[in-house]
Amino acid sequence: MGSVSPDVLGYQGATFDGRYIYFAPDYTSAADGGALGGVVRYDTSASFSDAGSWSTFDPTTMGGGFAGAVFDGRAVYLVPNPSATVDDAVVRRYDTTASFSDTSAWSAFDTTTVKWSANFFWGAAFDGRFVYLVPSAALGIVPRFDTTLSFDAGTAWSTFDMALVLTSSEQFWGAAFDGRFVYFVPFGSGPEGHFIIRYDATASFSADTSWRTFDPTTVNVGAKGFNGAIFDGHYVYFVPHDNGTPDGLVVRFDAKTPASMPPLPAWHGSFF
Repeated sequence: MGSVSPDVLGYQGATFDGRYIYFAPDYTSAADGGALGGVVRYDTSASFSDAGSWSTFDPTTMGGGFAGAVFDGRAVYLVPNPSATVDDAVVRRYDTTASFSDTSAWSAFDTTTVKWSANFFWGAAFDGRFVYLVPSAALGIVPRFDTTLSFDAGTAWSTFDMALVLTSSEQFWGAAFDGRFVYFVPFGSGPEGHFIIRYDATASFSADTSWRTFDPTTVNVGAKGFNGAIFDGHYVYFVPHDNGTPDGLVVRFDAKTPASMPPLPAWHGSFF
């Protein structure tokens, strides 16, 4: 990866558009959030070991660093994650129908223009119409973008305050969608801040009754501290990050019975 974009220390998340994989760059300096290197793209139709299969776009002029990416069927969104010295809540959007290196294919939107406290995110999810940004800040704000509307229109964005459904400080790291519900993944491993939050995408986004909480430590005391989740058509799996125990407990939720995918070996994992 360093041969493609040598300035980046690492990456925070990736997404797939059916052909290309996009890697979201983190800061070049873990201490102060220095200048970015490029967003790296790999062409899965070409050789993995061939440097010509890899390309990069440098969003340095846009500033900031990223923590995750998501694809909505046409556009790739890079999730903003500010550092201690870079105050950045600007989502970057790439239109995959245009050239990857064309600056006009890239656009930006500052979520603080919708709500001043809507900043600092870690991951995103797409439900078929809306893109949700995952708040990393304690009791954070969830911005939602309606992909049927213009990206730079303030009316296309709405927010939900997690404080309406939480009474303790909580951070999140990633999300998953099961076809109806969006799950926000709790990052905390302390005595507080480990509630899984679920939003019913068929209900009002602004109503607190559309949101539910669940404490996984009621199943196992070590079931807390996660980093991401994924849905397989039947179960949602929560990825352990720091359970506060040496066990590294994976939590699995039975989200849909019967499963939305046929049983193996009839299904081999491709939607394309």
